Amino acid sequence: MVTTTTTQHAALLRKFHTLLAKTGVGTEGKEVILAAYGVHSSKELSTAHLADACQKLEQTFAPSEKQNEMDTLRKRVIAAIGAWLTAMNKEQNVAINKAVACRAAKREKFNDIPAQQLRSLYAAFCKAKKDLAQVESISAQELFQLSINN
Repeated sequence: MVTTTTTQHAALLRKFHTLLAKTGVGTEGKEVILAAYGVHSSKELSTAHLADACQKLEQTFAPSEKQNEMDTLRKRVIAAIGAWLTAMNKEQNVAINKAVACRAAKREKFNDIPAQQLRSLYAAFCKAKKDLAQVESISAQELFQLSINN
């Protein structure tokens, strides 16, 4: 009969080895981790020690929340600039979009743009796209009126 503790231990052992593989910790690194707990094999680790080791591996090698937020902001800015350029019938790709963002932010490198400025750029390019669509709509209406009057 398999107990809950045995099942938890087996699951944590799999998680531990998966984290080792994902983080690229080799045999030597694994031995250092095991030595910190006073064992020679991961099977000898208690459930509590496995949980602790997994938590430390996740914290050490997982991207931070701040990094994830910055990545999301950067992707949004790239998309907003791309939509704006497309609305203007201009060529756009990631490199061009990043260059536009750098010029707008007065920065040398795209990754040097701070979070608040990324938010501001996103809002500005979304608004610019909406304004462009509004101007095109008004222009089309005026052209239609002129064509009717002639």
